[in-house]
Amino acid sequence: MKYVSLRSPTSRQALMQRFIRFITFLTFIRSNLINRMNLRNLRNLQKRPGFIFLLMVLAVGALVTATTVSLILLGLAGERTGYSVVRSAQALELARLCAERALRELRVDNRYAGGVTVTVGDGTCTLQSIGGSGNNNRTVCAEGRSGGAVRRLEIAVEQIQAPTRITSWRAVQAFSLCP
Repeated sequence: MKYVSLRSPTSRQALMQRFIRFITFLTFIRSNLINRMNLRNLRNLQKRPGFIFLLMVLAVGALVTATTVSLILLGLAGERTGYSVVRSAQALELARLCAERALRELRVDNRYAGGVTVTVGDGTCTLQSIGGSGNNNRTVCAEGRSGGAVRRLEIAVEQIQAPTRITSWRAVQAFSLCP
């Protein structure tokens, strides 16, 4: 028996296609049974109550199978969504890590240029080169990656040294402030 991972889109699609073929087969069988059963055979059915029971068992079995497969597919979709949310949150925290590190380094040495990549666990954060020079009007851009998730932060800093004044700190799709 061949085992496949249900996390890949192609295996879920194949499973869904098999399920649709199975439901089509059951519908075909049901329609053939209904076509063969006409009013003349109704009297014969009353003489054979086991046949009606068998039809009911088949109908209930098809319904239970359809419900079970639907619940399994919903569970897989929920698991994938949860996994994506966790990876996205990890990527955002990695971007925050790089941004905070850059601000700390700028307070120590305002000539700090950035351009570093830090690996933490199974994710990375990349600090782009820091824009501006001196104590005023600096831009910091940080990117966090975890799994397939990518989150980016842009920070506009009005003043670095005592007290630090940040004019904006925002998550962006693509960097616009950084060089």
